[in-house]
Amino acid sequence: MSEPLNPSAQRQLAIARAQQAMPEWSRQGRQLDWDLLGNRTWDVLVVGGGITGCGVALDAAARGLSVALVEKHDFASGTSSRSSKLVHGGLRYLREGQFAVTWESSREKRCIKKLAPHLVDDLAFMLAAPKGRLGRWKLNLGLWIYDFAAGFPKGLMHRSLSPTQAEQRLPGLSTDLYDGGFLYYDGRADDCRLTMHVAKAAVLQSAMLLNYAKVVDLEQKKGRVCGAVVRDVIRDQVCKVHAKVVVNATGVWCDELLQAEEKLVRPSMGVHLVFDAVDLPCQDAIVVPTPGSDGAVFLIRDGDHVLVGTTDSFFDGPLDQPRALPDHVDLILMRLNAALPHAKIGREHVRSSFAGLRPLLQAEGTDSKKLSRDEVILGEAPGMISVSGGKLTTYRKMAADVVDRIAAGLKLATKKSFSEDLLLFTNSRPSVAVEHHPNAKNFHLNRAYGSEITAIQKLAQGDAEMQQNLIPEQAPTVAEGKYLLHHERAVRLSDILCRRTRLANYAWAQCQEHALKIAVTLRQFTDWDAQQEVQNFWQESAQFQEAEKA
Repeated sequence: MSEPLNPSAQRQLAIARAQQAMPEWSRQGRQLDWDLLGNRTWDVLVVGGGITGCGVALDAAARGLSVALVEKHDFASGTSSRSSKLVHGGLRYLREGQFAVTWESSREKRCIKKLAPHLVDDLAFMLAAPKGRLGRWKLNLGLWIYDFAAGFPKGLMHRSLSPTQAEQRLPGLSTDLYDGGFLYYDGRADDCRLTMHVAKAAVLQSAMLLNYAKVVDLEQKKGRVCGAVVRDVIRDQVCKVHAKVVVNATGVWCDELLQAEEKLVRPSMGVHLVFDAVDLPCQDAIVVPTPGSDGAVFLIRDGDHVLVGTTDSFFDGPLDQPRALPDHVDLILMRLNAALPHAKIGREHVRSSFAGLRPLLQAEGTDSKKLSRDEVILGEAPGMISVSGGKLTTYRKMAADVVDRIAAGLKLATKKSFSEDLLLFTNSRPSVAVEHHPNAKNFHLNRAYGSEITAIQKLAQGDAEMQQNLIPEQAPTVAEGKYLLHHERAVRLSDILCRRTRLANYAWAQCQEHALKIAVTLRQFTDWDAQQEVQNFWQESAQFQEAEKA
């Protein structure tokens, strides 16, 4: 640990760094970082490059600690790119009595909106009300509690919807099963873009983050964890990393790193289907409870597409690359068609699908929907702290709690987190739907990159080739691809298509068709083998395959 600044000076330095432009952070620079990784003793080694791990790296580095983070695949390649894309207070947690989780989530939702307003949209949700006065009364009461937890936000309070108003938001909603509904508000954010913002912010604070760097063993000395053996997946090199504290932020892989007999995490699978809005018209977002069960189906409009989900069931299969299985697809379609009896939505309407695993805390014999979404932090192994549970919305608070423990153990002067003051490439933008924005291209860039929009615009200025779309009729351009390679450490083609642009989510078939052309076009900006990158993409993108081929 370098000579520490006093807490006030450290805070001011971190805030100033957070407002800088993103420096080069490319695939070509990985070897320099790799050489540094094994040639010093780090204050903190974070294992896991999802939203929690990146949040820990940011918080710790901002407080003046030397931080290295290693991720065995790509940043946000696990749960942090396969969520429902929501920043929310957790309305359904109220039903399970998890009031503290809802309260904390609502507070953190407000915080994320402040740190990255370009990433987070206020999103109107219609909650369909099943027939019966008692059920409607309970929903109304729960929404009043939800508004209270959110601080009674002006203009975003819930209100009742008549059957006619509900049908306008979701045409074809069954009037036999539902009696209108309620309108309430939550937030939407691209989970992967949020994770990348946090990762880049950590780099600005002098943290060193490496993707495709897998921990193969833990280093121990006198019964204390003091580092890890790490393999560079790209170059097949191995080094020993020394650290005063190791943070296990691997999510559903938490128990694999712990190697303990007693399991901490029980994964739950969430499956999502993507439809064209023409086939499944709806406004904003819809939650439709399934009468007679604890299940529900939700629909989230995103431009020309509608995201529909989700399942919530225990998962005992391989943790890498979970996929939507036919049974899960059938369950979602059954719930959807029950709510929309005349729509007759089938597998042929599904454009793509994806599945993610939630790291729920272990509780033998409990329904997955009832397991706590709260975090747990363990320090049972000397020298190592494990964090799991939680959710996308509460990443900052989870990270702060972890670094509080580290700061106490290392006797760090800056004991209190100030991550709620570290802006995430904040840039103001008009609050208007993208399809109605007069300059949709700039809106897309601003929404995805915030203050970094100027760097991409400079790359494209006066260059017709750089202004070309990677895929016809899809927003990302060649200039954007170059930026991702040079400033977001995209190492593989799949990093760009599956995560940083999300093209594989919404244009899976087109990605398959144009993958080689994209790889060849971007080859001028990197040192990859285009054919090999296409093969890697085909293998990874199978998770997004059209449901009828599942």
